[in-house]
Amino acid sequence: MGRLLALSDIHGCYDQFDAILLESNYNPDCDQLVLLGDYIDRGPRVRDVLQRVVQLKKDGAICLPGNHEDMCINALSPRNQLDGYLDMQLWVQNGGWSTLDAFEGYMYELDRYVAWFKTLPLYHETDHYIFTHAHMAPNTPVSEQTRDDLLWGRHELPVGVDKVNVHGHTPVDGVILVHDQLYVDTGCVFRGKLSMVELPKDGDIERMKVWDVY
Repeated sequence: MGRLLALSDIHGCYDQFDAILLESNYNPDCDQLVLLGDYIDRGPRVRDVLQRVVQLKKDGAICLPGNHEDMCINALSPRNQLDGYLDMQLWVQNGGWSTLDAFEGYMYELDRYVAWFKTLPLYHETDHYIFTHAHMAPNTPVSEQTRDDLLWGRHELPVGVDKVNVHGHTPVDGVILVHDQLYVDTGCVFRGKLSMVELPKDGDIERMKVWDVY
């Protein structure tokens, strides 16, 4: 197996997504790519991003859901009429309108993606890293974290589980390690910069490589 790569929070920014895969010379035959969620909402090419992500998963990438996929699931799979209204309102207010626009006339296709979102694992763990969409709650094994923790959490304390928590969710100016949390969401849909990291398989995070595209 070749390199261990990760990126997060594409948010419909297909051009940057395509560019960073090219820039990093990503090869699905030997590289392990981990995508940390938030593929949808806010950006201009949500449908194209989802098509590419699904294909990447077929080629061996690991795909996690983000809180925006969670909002989409709740809005389009309501438990009851009141919850459905409130969940739809929350989703649209947080950028869901761009996803609905992208699938106008193709809602049956979006429904299939929603079903696909539901199949995605909430985390991926290796010997030295735990990949999640959001910040893990501190001092709690990942297997005991709640769905809300892993998709919505924002915790500034060290994770404290002897592994680096690689996550997106909170936009930062550049990829940064704080305690044992590696922030990789550089706010592409807000600032135009998408980042990808190559993580040393021995856990020596100081040898990490970063690609940025605009």
